[in-house]
Amino acid sequence: MPLLLWIVFFLISAGLGYPTLSRYDARQWNPDVAEYFKMVTGGPSATTIAGYQHRILVPLLARLVCKVVGRHLLGSWDPTSFSVLFVCSAFVACVAYLIVTLGAEILGNYTVALLGATLYLLNYSVANEMLSGLIDVGEACALMGLTYLLYRRRLYLLPLVAILGSLAKETFVPFAVVFLLTWMVAEHRPPLHTATAVAVTSCLGVGTIMLAHFLVTGTALWHSGISAGLSAGSGYLSRFLLTFSVRGVWYTFVWLVPLAIWKLRAFPRAWLCSTVTASLVALILNAYHNRSEDLVAVARPLFSIAGPLLSLSAAAFVASNAHRERLRT
Repeated sequence: MPLLLWIVFFLISAGLGYPTLSRYDARQWNPDVAEYFKMVTGGPSATTIAGYQHRILVPLLARLVCKVVGRHLLGSWDPTSFSVLFVCSAFVACVAYLIVTLGAEILGNYTVALLGATLYLLNYSVANEMLSGLIDVGEACALMGLTYLLYRRRLYLLPLVAILGSLAKETFVPFAVVFLLTWMVAEHRPPLHTATAVAVTSCLGVGTIMLAHFLVTGTALWHSGISAGLSAGSGYLSRFLLTFSVRGVWYTFVWLVPLAIWKLRAFPRAWLCSTVTASLVALILNAYHNRSEDLVAVARPLFSIAGPLLSLSAAAFVASNAHRERLRT
């Protein structure tokens, strides 16, 4: 049953991302996608943008798929586009599966958990961003994996998630550290255990990024170098406030938050608090790093962090209202 459910989610995701194979070229839609596609065809060093060279998880997996399937098996489909869609669909399927697993356990209702995964898959961010060639889906999967491990108290697997998430995107490190710290404090974990988990995740995350950069470029990337290129200049507060008016944020959350807000108390306080603090970090980093015309990008990390919880909460609200309607009739 678990494998069958994952396959169903994978096929749904592949269907949602199908337009990238036959209806438009994602590389022309977003210059970031073009850089990631270069990394698939020519290896991580093919991109000319230094900040992307250590984001190797999705491009390398897609490169492997591309070599396996080859052009002769795909007909008119572009092998690179197919490979990227295959990998991204697999990551989205993993997130959806974990949503069902946690949702059924927390809510005690498998059907509502399935509805939560469905709402997640139907969100604007999934079809238009996660399945369009962007590599944020790897970060989203790692963050959901972090949530799963924390809820199940399997801290011994945190190093694996830290490594994979850091290879997906460097922003995983601050998100994961804040998420992890907030969760463990909210659960009143022993200070020593909390400090150890946070320290291990931080060191492994930063160390993985530095090692990946060195293996790709042959040059060292120190922590100061990572942070030095982040600032987009002054005007942080205005950019922070402007974030809430950009279309990408509205497309992603305009229906999700109003539906989700009513049932959030049904979920563990640690998950809710961690989602809030990590989302705040995403907003701050977006205002610090992106120029005004690039603020729309914040919708992706926000959905990666908060999407699973909000989708499950929205599903719980919809299901409760449907139940009341049945009772009336």
